[in-house]
Amino acid sequence: MARTMPAISARATLLPASPIRRLAPYAAAARERGVKVYQLNIGQPDLPLPGALKEAILGTDLNYLAYTPSDGEPATREAIAAFYRSRGFEKSKASDVICTNGGSEALLLAFLTMCDPGDEIICPEPLYANYVTLALLAGVVIKGVPTSAADGYRLPSTEALRAAVSPRTRGILWSSPSNPTGCVYTLDELRRLCALADERDLYLIADEVYGDFFFGAQRAPSIRDLPDDVARPDRVVIVDSVSKRWAACGARLGWFYSRNEVLKGAVMRAAMSRLSPPMISERMVQAVTRLPESYYSAIQTEYQKRRDVCLAGVNAIKGARAGNPQGAFYLFVELPVDDTDKFSEFLLKEFQHEGETVSVAPGSGFYASQPASKKEIRLAYVLESEQLRRAMQVLGFAVDAYNKRGA
Repeated sequence: MARTMPAISARATLLPASPIRRLAPYAAAARERGVKVYQLNIGQPDLPLPGALKEAILGTDLNYLAYTPSDGEPATREAIAAFYRSRGFEKSKASDVICTNGGSEALLLAFLTMCDPGDEIICPEPLYANYVTLALLAGVVIKGVPTSAADGYRLPSTEALRAAVSPRTRGILWSSPSNPTGCVYTLDELRRLCALADERDLYLIADEVYGDFFFGAQRAPSIRDLPDDVARPDRVVIVDSVSKRWAACGARLGWFYSRNEVLKGAVMRAAMSRLSPPMISERMVQAVTRLPESYYSAIQTEYQKRRDVCLAGVNAIKGARAGNPQGAFYLFVELPVDDTDKFSEFLLKEFQHEGETVSVAPGSGFYASQPASKKEIRLAYVLESEQLRRAMQVLGFAVDAYNKRGA
């Protein structure tokens, strides 16, 4: 008698592979062959963990790692609230913070508590790839609203956003500074989102993970900067994380911020099911208020320098185009190739130049809808400038080799 395997769920069949991580086995195989791989596919900062945070970990006198409260230790939530106050948000209180296992869990909890299965969240695209996966896990549909490379991926028009709203729409989600485009929304653009949310009774979900990565004289605008009669507290949710700002991706510590008491209560009940955030990461985050402002200005200067190196490298590739990102640490690039999914595999499986190659993230994974082009990639400029300069040269050689192969 033939043996059969139990079926997986319909939900599981819909889950996409990460465009950022699915190529990792090919990169590992390339390294085993002796090829140096410039890793530009994943947003893993290479800067060292800030000294105050490292000291907080090393200085713990814990005899065992206990559960913390489901919303995080009071000192952790107060440190996050104080950090927001240092950014001019005087209304920030520890009681409005729920600590999570990374920013991804904060977003998943938001979907689970705002939406019923089949409900929709609209989002400008290109968008962070994991939005789609997290929404699918919650039975939620991400509905993409296209932006244009020609204007730097600015917020879509109010008319386009309004047209995407249906009776099942529950909220608007965006990241600014943006992953993957580096676009930073203005306060006027954020006001437009607030006006639409009031008009259609929607939540506003601001992903501010890259809030301290911006290039210019002023801080990146935040929905926190708008008055309560514009950004209504019962509508606004902020998801954030220690991963990028403090070079601590492996800490897996994020937070859900809201002043909506009913929604917060629902999120807290959901958070209880996973018991608690990680204690050792919380102790690290409790030190963030000891960091001087010079830390943030230094990382801004460093990443702006890296952006400029990458832009120069892209501009040196005939037929390649990129915008001029204002924040985060990504370039969304159009390459003169037929299919960047195939090209991304080619880089790792077939190509090397003087023993070197590059790992990139194909752009198709950053859309909820069908992308208009198969020519886009995302580059994360998370290596120091000389390595980036060489990586861009290697990328140019790879484009030539790929196109000659197909000729």
